[in-house]
Amino acid sequence: MDSRPASPRLRLLIADDNAVSRMIAAGLAEKLGHAADMAADGEQALRMLAERHYDLVLMDCEMPRLDGYAATRRLRALEGNMRHTPVVALTAALGEEERLSCLEAGMDDFLCKPLSLTGLEEVLARRSPAAADTRGTSETDGLEAVARHLGNRHPELATLWLDDCPHRLDALRSAVADGDVMGAARAAHALAGACASIGAREVSAQCQEMERQARGGHAAGLADRLARIEAGCAEVAARLRQMLQSSVQS
Repeated sequence: MDSRPASPRLRLLIADDNAVSRMIAAGLAEKLGHAADMAADGEQALRMLAERHYDLVLMDCEMPRLDGYAATRRLRALEGNMRHTPVVALTAALGEEERLSCLEAGMDDFLCKPLSLTGLEEVLARRSPAAADTRGTSETDGLEAVARHLGNRHPELATLWLDDCPHRLDALRSAVADGDVMGAARAAHALAGACASIGAREVSAQCQEMERQARGGHAAGLADRLARIEAGCAEVAARLRQMLQSSVQS
């Protein structure tokens, strides 16, 4: 007997040139109660995105004809300031160079292959309130989940985040202080991706909300949102430093 919900909570588009990978991703999405359509390359994905609404796209980075980076850049150009479809990169390796390439292309988050049910569930919870786990995990849970996933590479990523975050916060502060709503939207988007990559789900969600506010031209309230983001980043930084210290001691 099928125990999935009668009405899927989200509709996903899975863009991957590997048929097996597409089927695995679709199966995991459906197991979580979501609907999934599939595209074999970036060009097909863009055609499908033009024809119907998708709540989120799982985008393989390396595809023939049009890869995930180029497809995401085209999607962002087409969307402009009118909307923002979350795009999650599917990649076999997530080093700093790959992470930056994804963010520069306009992607919002990352999933490493091979996909797991837990990994997909976590990224959907970060990127869509409708998919959030009703058990209510804490920010520390997200940080520790990423640490477990990365293993001995986590200290490097945590150090990069600690070095990078102050600069991203400075850019966000400057944009808010200057009343530059589109600059604030861009800075919030970049910080949201950086926070998501380290597992800081709550801060990432706050940044996404600021981006939505700013793209809608709503300058009022951005300062209050910034204060919450700053406090969240401070808490995340403190926890990451604790984790780094523990890794050195062990």
